[in-house]
Order: sequence, then C-alpha cells, then structure tokens
Amino acid sequence: LFKNKSPVTNENAKYLSLQLANTYGNGIDKETLDKRQAWASEEEAKILAAGKDFKDPEAFEFWRGADDPLQFLAACREWYNATEQGEGYMTGLPIALDATQSGIQVYAAMGRNEEDGQKVNLTANDVPGDLYTAVMNEANRLLELDIKTLSQKDLEPSEDDDEVTATEKEIDRTTLKHAKQWKKFGIDRKTCKRNTMCWAYSSRRYGFADQLRTDMMEPLAKQVRRGELKEHPFGKDRGFSASWYMAGVNETAIRSVVKSADAGMTFFQGIVQMCNEAGVHLH
Repeated sequence: LFKNKSPVTNENAKYLSLQLANTYGNGIDKETLDKRQAWASEEEAKILAAGKDFKDPEAFEFWRGADDPLQFLAACREWYNATEQGEGYMTGLPIALDATQSGIQVYAAMGRNEEDGQKVNLTANDVPGDLYTAVMNEANRLLELDIKTLSQKDLEPSEDDDEVTATEKEIDRTTLKHAKQWKKFGIDRKTCKRNTMCWAYSSRRYGFADQLRTDMMEPLAKQVRRGELKEHPFGKDRGFSASWYMAGVNETAIRSVVKSADAGMTFFQGIVQMCNEAGVHLH
C-alpha cells in the first residue's frame, strides 16, 4: 500500500489501513476487511495530506468528517510518518481490533448456532454481520405492528366499560401514544445498541429503560432547558414512560433476533437452580 518507499511490511500496512478505515467510520467500518484496506489505498492522497498538515483547509475538512476524528487523524499521521521514514519505521499507534458483541459470540459458539454466528461475525461473511441493525429492523417492525393493531381498536372510554376494560383501554392508548412518538422521532441503530449489548449479561426491561433515559431522554431534556428544543419529543414526563415502552420493544426484538443466548442463559439458570436445590456449589 505504500507506493513510494515501502516503509513497512504488507501485513503491518494492512492493520494500519484497518485502523484508518475503522476510525474514519461513515459506513466504511462496516465493509469487509478487503474493502476497508482498499478504501485506505484509494484515499491515500488525502490521508497523507492530513498527516502532513492537519491545519490545511482541505485536509481539515477531510479528517474532521471522521466518526472518531482525532483517532483518525492520529492514524493519518502514522501513515504519513511511515511513508516519509521508510523501511524500519516503528509505530506506537494502538490498532483497535474489537469483537462483535462478545457476549452473543460466546453463546453462539457454545450453541453452534450458525445464524447467530453470522450476525456477530463468527462465520466467513461476504459482508460483515450487524446484530444491532438486525435488532433495529425488528424493533421498527414491532413498532409498526403496535400502531397498526391498536389504531384498529376502539380505545375511547365508554360508560359501559367495566373496570378491567377501562384499564385495558387506558394501557392501549398509552402504548399507541408512545408508539407514535417513537415512530415520529425515529428508531435507529443507536436506539437498540446498548440494550442489545447488555442483554447477554442479563440486563432486561428495567435496565433497558434506565439506559434509554440516560442515553436519550436526559440529553433531550437538556436541549429543552437550553432552548434548543421547544418541548420534549416524548412529553411532560421527559420520556420516562416512553422509555419503558421502548425497553419492552427492544427486549422482544432481541429475543426474536438472537436465539442462542436465550437458550444458553435458560440452560445455565436451570443448572444454578438445580444446584441451589441440591445444596451444592456450581463450579
């Protein structure tokens, strides 16, 4: 990949190019490893320019558009240094190689579940699997289903309603309201990511709702206080109730998308229960 002085071995260049692609992001980090390397080669002129002078206006516009701009700039600088100094250049730049949802990877591997393995890249995929996008798609489907189903029901209060019916209608009205709020706001990958990450470690609806309030609802409330938003998109309770609804949607979506972890956790919980009943330690 180094066209002039071949400063490092091809293997080293490969990993440095992956660091460039991964920190640049913008969808490049979701491509195959070969395509990420090819991207770094194609953009080499811009990468070298950023590495040479980060203040140059054109170079600045390039590196500032990265998902992790400072990490990307550091990689650009290393690419430039390696090109300038040639053979023998030793970089101190850490190269990040992350797992794809390691909790699900463990359960998929133990359960020999090829479908889940594909989603978390345990298989030889042509295109990298993306578990979070799969959960997002299912969550959006469930959201649409709630809106369609509940919109067809008569949810208006009536004097003929008994206490149970009145309560059920109130719950359905609240569910429909939140479903429409989320539909208008939009469910993206980030809405589902943290919940999905924690699910394999036994986090459930209560924890999911707390995460959504911390990650999404509180920042929106701050925007309202700063005058950046006229009102909170999820109502006067600042999304407390809507977070609980979305947490339930996400949990159902995760269970639908990921099969191996649910089976694995149920298996281990059953063993623990038997050990408790028998009075023996699990080891």
